[in-house]
Amino acid sequence: MARHADIHSIIARQDGSTVARERCAVLMRVIAGELTMESAATQLGLSTQRLHELRERMTAVAVATLEPQAPGRPAAAPPDAKDQRIATLEADLGRTKRDLDCALIRAEIAIVFGDRLGGKKNDTQPPDGDRRRSSKRRPRL
Repeated sequence: MARHADIHSIIARQDGSTVARERCAVLMRVIAGELTMESAATQLGLSTQRLHELRERMTAVAVATLEPQAPGRPAAAPPDAKDQRIATLEADLGRTKRDLDCALIRAEIAIVFGDRLGGKKNDTQPPDGDRRRSSKRRPRL
């Protein structure tokens, strides 16, 4: 024995207002041949023309929903150029921060250990051979 779906319980589980569920149930009874369009229109307080419009809309949505689709999960949308640019800039910013941290650490090491590491304490001064002598003579004391 075949199991028949109870359309009224299916409709009752759906989201929507009470009016919308009632219209759906009446239209399903019209489609099943249990009601005429005139008696359904009277039951819902609508004109037969409006009921025809609702039936057309309902069947159009049902058919559109039942269109075959490709199996599996839909492919992810490709990222747009703006998202790619943001990702690139964030990566560049991360590298720049890392480079800045390294430079600060090198500078602190040079300040603290400058003479002991074989370098000069202050790398901003030119080597002794490059210093230019002032044309002014210093007064003797």
